[in-house]
Amino acid sequence: MGENPKSFNQHLGELAELADKVQNLYKGKATIVLELSTLEFATFKGLLDPSNLNEQEFKIDISGTEFIYLLDASLNDDTTS
Repeated sequence: MGENPKSFNQHLGELAELADKVQNLYKGKATIVLELSTLEFATFKGLLDPSNLNEQEFKIDISGTEFIYLLDASLNDDTTS
């Protein structure tokens, strides 16, 4: 998440905006899949549910759009933004 991590509410607000844009673009159900580095995955997962940090995937539904988060341990955390 870079040097200035976004607040949890700010992050969810941006996801809600994205969900709204996708829903207005197409008629149908939207699913967005994100593969994240270990650090980014753990940071966001920890904000949602710190009790299950060992999971390698999770999903959240925002305004009818599913966001699926997958851990990609092969991503180098030094090059993420």
